[in-house]
Amino acid sequence: MIIIRSSPKVLNMPEQNIPCIPKRTLHFSLDYLTMLEYLADMKAWLPDEIRDFRKLLGMTQRQFANMIGVSGNYVYYLEGGERKPSKTLKILLNYLEKEQSKRR
Repeated sequence: MIIIRSSPKVLNMPEQNIPCIPKRTLHFSLDYLTMLEYLADMKAWLPDEIRDFRKLLGMTQRQFANMIGVSGNYVYYLEGGERKPSKTLKILLNYLEKEQSKRR
C-alpha cells in the first residue's frame, strides 16, 4: 500500500497520511475512492426491481431499452433473471432512479 502525504495547502485540511490504492496522482486516487464508496451503496438491481422501475416510468421493454442503450431482448433477459446487469448498467439505473425520485 502506498501512503500519500497530503499538504494542508493543497487540500485545505490538516496534514495527514491518506492510504490509497497505488495510482499516479492524488486526484485519480480520490476519484477512485469516491467511486468505491458509490459502488458500495449501489442496489443489486434484481429482476423484479428492474421490472418495477420500468413500470414506474411507464415504459415498455423496448422504450426502456432505448433509454438505457441496450436491446429490447436484453431487458427481457434482465427482467427474467437470465442475465445480470453490469456494474455500468447498475450505475446508470441508480442515477435514473435518483433523478426520478427528485421529480416526485
